[in-house]
Amino acid sequence: MRLGIDIDGTIKQTQRTAIQLYNEVLNRDVKEDEVTTFYLDEPYGLSEEEGRRIWRKLEAKIYTVGIPLEHAPEALQQLKREGNLIYFITARPDTDRIRKITIEWLKKHNFPYNGENLFMNAHDKGTVANQLGIDLFLRMTLSISITF
Repeated sequence: MRLGIDIDGTIKQTQRTAIQLYNEVLNRDVKEDEVTTFYLDEPYGLSEEEGRRIWRKLEAKIYTVGIPLEHAPEALQQLKREGNLIYFITARPDTDRIRKITIEWLKKHNFPYNGENLFMNAHDKGTVANQLGIDLFLRMTLSISITF
């Protein structure tokens, strides 16, 4: 089976990391449960332009730090061992810097990255998934419980 996996919010707690960093930079104390949207502009009272500027300033650090969702690496490694093909499909910008950060993060946390299964700048993930022949695409926060 061909499995498409989004990164942010699916296997990585990106939102939590972003909130922590925004709180540090803006000297605020916004709680994770107060954020009900992907974009952080509204919870921090920022204009779209201000929010975009802060995101770009913090983007590399947001993608570098942070932890995977519990059991996500093990679950994907198990799926790979069972013969499934894993493809990481993300809307992250495909710049040299962000690509390098993303690859290092996947490797550091033992995800089944193989040098050819990362597809970035995929703002229309469904189209990319169709082009790759993906059978199942995961793109939301999942709670995965697997016994090894």
